[in-house]
Amino acid sequence: MSTLANRKPLLTLFSVVFLELLAYCLVMPSFYPIFLDLKSGLLGAEYNLFARKAFYGSLMMCYPLAQIIGAPLMGILSDRVGRKRAFSITLLSNILGYSLATSAIILQRVELIFIGFTLSGLTGGNISI
Repeated sequence: MSTLANRKPLLTLFSVVFLELLAYCLVMPSFYPIFLDLKSGLLGAEYNLFARKAFYGSLMMCYPLAQIIGAPLMGILSDRVGRKRAFSITLLSNILGYSLATSAIILQRVELIFIGFTLSGLTGGNISI
């Protein structure tokens, strides 16, 4: 018989994974108009529509590719320091990565967006933990 105390760790686990995936799903579509708008200044006027879409596609690809590399590393980290600490590390690193991507828009630096999403992808291995 399952009690509420037995379900609490599962609720926490699913909440962390849900928040991780929700953050990715909410943030990524917001970058589409930023990359395609000629007036945004993020990409110069010398980039045509195809190049802009290629940049956006590359950005969309950074997170899952980094997650392929980072998921086993996060699994090893969770074995060494414990799951709670590993979850804390991954969530704080995701906050740092998304903050870096957000500040990149303000600073008009495309490479910082890629670095931020790659960092978030590397530490986005919450599912593997």
